[in-house]
Amino acid sequence: MKKIMTLIGLILICSTDMFASVSPPSNVASTTTPAYIPPPTVSITASPTIGAIPFNVNFTSAVSGVVTSFSWSFGDGNIVNSTTATNLSHIYTTPGVYSVFLVVFSTSGINTGNLTGFIVATNPIVIAPPTPSNLVVTAVSSNQVNISWINPNTNNLVGFLLFRNVGATNNPFSLIVSNISLTTSYKDLTVQPSTQYNYYIQNFNNN
Repeated sequence: MKKIMTLIGLILICSTDMFASVSPPSNVASTTTPAYIPPPTVSITASPTIGAIPFNVNFTSAVSGVVTSFSWSFGDGNIVNSTTATNLSHIYTTPGVYSVFLVVFSTSGINTGNLTGFIVATNPIVIAPPTPSNLVVTAVSSNQVNISWINPNTNNLVGFLLFRNVGATNNPFSLIVSNISLTTSYKDLTVQPSTQYNYYIQNFNNN
């Protein structure tokens, strides 16, 4: 206990000696931290979304915030980097289903917009496939709609495209599924409760 008291006493003596004489305060210097600037937001749309090669697609982006550069990836190995290319077009030369990504860069961060499995490039179409029939949609729960239809009896089909809109049937439809298969049913698990959804189906081929 004595040693501890001695050590504390020494510390107090040193502190008193060090600050026995203190100058007047300096000037007061102030600074303000800058406001938080979130990364830019981005979304992209494409038109048209299905066509025969060589297939030219126009892409449009909606961006908020200050963007320093853009990086487009078209899913076929082609990438375009630019400081100004908010909207552009791209020609697909090989049949396939493609996903498109746009990465935007800024001093506050990066963000990505995408169209996953959205672009369908086919071989030059000579004869359009027959139209599917007897489309039936059933809401089996608040977050699932079962969809079924009948495909024509033909070997001229490769897959189907499922389109959906919300509300009135004259509202714009969006492609939600592009599937290379001859299935005649699908489960839409992306629906929300208490919402009216409308659907239609198109078939596509490789002719």
